[in-house]
Order: sequence, then C-alpha cells, then structure tokens
Amino acid sequence: MTSKYDSKESALEMGLYYAGYEDPKLRKKVMADLPEPVKRQIGWPQNKTVETYKIRTPTGKNVQIGVGEFRDGFDLWLIVPKTGICQRV
Repeated sequence: MTSKYDSKESALEMGLYYAGYEDPKLRKKVMADLPEPVKRQIGWPQNKTVETYKIRTPTGKNVQIGVGEFRDGFDLWLIVPKTGICQRV
C-alpha cells in the first residue's frame, strides 16, 4: 500500500531517510541544499508527473527520489538512476 505524506517536505525527508540519512538534523541540512527539482513523467501505468531530485547518499552513491501529488497529500518514489526503474513507497 502506498504511503501518503501530509506535505512535500515530509515525503522528501522520508526519501532522504531511505537514502541513508538517519540523523534528523543531517536530513534537514541536506533538504536545505537540495537542487531544484526536475518534473518528470514516471510510474506506469499511472504515468504521473512528479518532481524528481538527484541526491548523493552518505556513502557517495547517486540516487533519485520523486514526490508527486497523491490523493489529498503527496507520495514518494524511489528511482534508480540511468535505468528509469521507479518504485512508489
């Protein structure tokens, strides 16, 4: 079942947690330094538009997360760079 987040920020914060940022203070710092999002179509068969963010994990790997409108809140997508494979969580 898909998680629904009350705000875009709470979805992003959970995405950073999944990326390896366990410390809440560090997540807030990373969130403040996020690049501008890129709008992208993802999620067959939904084919919805989400804002995607490229981030570097604490171990130095590049990952992407996406946040989109979902019901009366937001959802979170984990995206594998270069492959386009994505999973809504």
